Amino acid sequence: MKIDPNLIREGDFRFETGHRITKDLLLRRVRPTALSASSGMIALGAIKALEETQLNCPQDIAIAVFVDLPLADVYRPHLTAVAQPAYEIGYKGAEILIQRVEGQSTTPSPVHIRLEPELKIRESTTGARPSHT
Repeated sequence: MKIDPNLIREGDFRFETGHRITKDLLLRRVRPTALSASSGMIALGAIKALEETQLNCPQDIAIAVFVDLPLADVYRPHLTAVAQPAYEIGYKGAEILIQRVEGQSTTPSPVHIRLEPELKIRESTTGARPSHT
């Protein structure tokens, strides 16, 4: 898939930003068929913008979010998400910090650790149709 830089928006991870950015995208002559949000709050703002424009997720526009929300099952549609291993990230970070504080690791260089995220496919990406506007 070719990336269209005109469809990329930057924001600050807030609900209001997701709402504003999505409204901007929805007012284009040709609207996107899917959105990818970098935070749960941006995704919720996007859903609000869809609601205000009488569009539905996922029937009109699919939404996926990079960070899984703790309450993803509470509202509809349940958001498709890339779930980060938050506990493991914190555990590994604390482990490295303790090793450095206790002098067990003296290397000043950054440590690279790869942890596997989990793709959780849910309702917000099932059934999206191409736009005909």
